[in-house]
Parts: sequence; C-alpha cells; structure tokens
Amino acid sequence: MRVEQLRGGVVEAVHDVHVAVVDAAGRLVAATGDPGLVTFWRSAAKPFQAVPLVADGAMERFGLTSRELALCCASHSSEPGQVALVREFLAKVGCSERDLLCGPHPPLSDSVAQDYRTRGVRITAVFSNCSGKHTGMLALSRHHGWPTEFYTRLEHPVQQRCLAEVSRWTDVAVTEIRTAVDGCGVVCYGLPLRNMALAYARLANAERGTRNAEHQAERRSPSDLPPRFRVPTSAFRVPEAMLLHPELIAGSGRPCTELMRAIPVG
Repeated sequence: MRVEQLRGGVVEAVHDVHVAVVDAAGRLVAATGDPGLVTFWRSAAKPFQAVPLVADGAMERFGLTSRELALCCASHSSEPGQVALVREFLAKVGCSERDLLCGPHPPLSDSVAQDYRTRGVRITAVFSNCSGKHTGMLALSRHHGWPTEFYTRLEHPVQQRCLAEVSRWTDVAVTEIRTAVDGCGVVCYGLPLRNMALAYARLANAERGTRNAEHQAERRSPSDLPPRFRVPTSAFRVPEAMLLHPELIAGSGRPCTELMRAIPVG
C-alpha cells in the first residue's frame, strides 16, 4: 500500500505503508506491505519500558500512582499540569530536573508553545514530551541502587533492564534487537513490525494473563509456536493507567488522547 500526497493536483510525495496485525498467539492476522520490516520502535515502546517499574516493585517503593505510571508512557504536550506532575514525580523518587538527560524542546502542542512564548516561560528538560519516561528510568535506578548518572546509555543497567523487557514481550532475542539513540537521548529498538504488534497484542491480554499459544495451540505444529510466554497480570496496570489518564498521555486536542477517552475502562 502507498499513500500519495498531492499539492495543486500534482503528486508531491509518496509514502509506502507497512502494517502487521498479530494476535496474542503470534499469528499474523492481516498485513500490507512487509510485516517483517525492521524499523525503530520509539515512543510506541514506552509502555514496555514502563513495565519494570511495576514488575520490580518501584511503584510500591516510592508510592507511585497510576498518574505517574501514565506519564512514563506519555509523549505529553508540556501542559502546565503535566509539567507540574513530572516535578512531583521527580521529588517522590529523590531526583530533580538536573538529573533529567532528555533535554528541552518546544511543546508538541502549538497552542501550549504559543502560550509559553507569550508569557516568556523558560523551557527546560522537564517540559520535554519524554520527561515522564525519563523520570521513570530515574525511579528504576533509585529503586535498584544503580547510579542515576548516564542512565540513557545502552550499557547502563536501566537500559539493559528495559532492553530485556522489550525482548521478552516481542520474542526477539536481545542480541538480535538493533539499537540506536532516540531523539530524547535514550535507547530505541530496531524490530520487525510483526514483533511490535505481538507485544501490543500480549499487553492487551495482560488482564487475563493469557498464554501466548492459547487454547488453539494444538492446531499448530510445535515448530510453528513462538517461545512460551505467560503475560503477567500485573502488567495490566500499564494500559489501565493510560486509559484512566488519557489527558496525561498526550493532551488537549491530541488524537491519541481523544481515542482513549472514547474507550471505557473496566
């Protein structure tokens, strides 16, 4: 599939579209283009980078709520309430803005950016759309007693822990995951589209602790089955937090926030 972009009736740009739809058992349900295309999982990997906070006990250790967990999964608009919550999150884990390595950038929301320009607000790292994710990584460092310095580097224990979690959900070995530096400075993952889809299908089934192979496994030969994987029910806290607080995931007028508001929780 491809999408043509027109300007004045003339094709100005052509975009190839690759889609993979996978169920929690790893079966490819639908596809267009190349479902095995390897590309970088960037902000869409945030929920899986947040799972260690739940699995390792950091949430209980620091008394974190679903609001902080939602922020870990966010590409927020730097709205005042979002920025204030990130600052509270940092304080809960004994860190400050000086510990953030995401760097500043203008808000993703044009209206928020214009408001800050008008009021002369100084944009710092806490305003980054990834500041929640970075604070979550600092929390994981604090929880395990790892150094908070250079937490964005691939060799740091935080990034190795997140890499292992991504490997577990996608069925791609750590050694086979391509890595690079994301726009906010942390590690991003080069993976086949169908494996990214598999991870999300599993996350959607987290509440029930669904097995990867499910009850239809006997219809397939053993060589066709991906590695056995039981979805931890605790991981449901991640999508639950996102659905409980859609205003934190993006912001006013952002499509993903509006879509989540349309989905009832429970």
